[in-house]
Amino acid sequence: MVHLYYILPITGLDEEKKNSRQRLLEALTTKDTEIKLVSVERGPKAIESEEDEEEVIPVLIDFVKKNEEKFDAAILGCFGDPGLRKLRTMTDKLIVGPGRCSLAFATSNFDKFSIVTISKKEIPRMRNFVRRMGLKDHLESVISVDLAVLDITYKPNMAIKVFKEKTKKLETPVIVPGCMGFAFLFAERKIRKVWDSVIVNPLTTAIRFAEVFIK
Repeated sequence: MVHLYYILPITGLDEEKKNSRQRLLEALTTKDTEIKLVSVERGPKAIESEEDEEEVIPVLIDFVKKNEEKFDAAILGCFGDPGLRKLRTMTDKLIVGPGRCSLAFATSNFDKFSIVTISKKEIPRMRNFVRRMGLKDHLESVISVDLAVLDITYKPNMAIKVFKEKTKKLETPVIVPGCMGFAFLFAERKIRKVWDSVIVNPLTTAIRFAEVFIK
């Protein structure tokens, strides 16, 4: 049995929502994978800025140091992969970043992709994220839905409506949701396409990546 952790780096979800996500994670993994959603004890209610990421990175480092003997691989529960490089230097365990996984997968199958992020202020950060991965020539566009992370989580029907409205003029073959709130929502609703664009889901991509590398 493989033991996989999904590390939730925010504190804004209630127990009912955490339990719902735990059930979805279990449904998305293969039968010989045991996956567990674990939450940090302190940090931002949601990650919506570079400052939020900087706040949670030391918390994630401390968590991994204390718990690395309990898992074979861990997925960081944020599209921006906070602290990924630092975490990979301090443990031999596999640490998976959903952002990097989904963008690598998107460009392995399609020439161009677009990212849908939460706010306009996040657009430059998403572009820098893509540039650091060496994928800027594959980036068609970055657009924002102008929604709070917790609104995406707790107002799912509204969030889907806004997502579709904002993406209806895109002509890119692939859309990557730049928020794990959308990733969980799309996985739960089994949304794999929006308009004519394929959705590359950071959640399912990260899970498959982890399972391939630790089995």
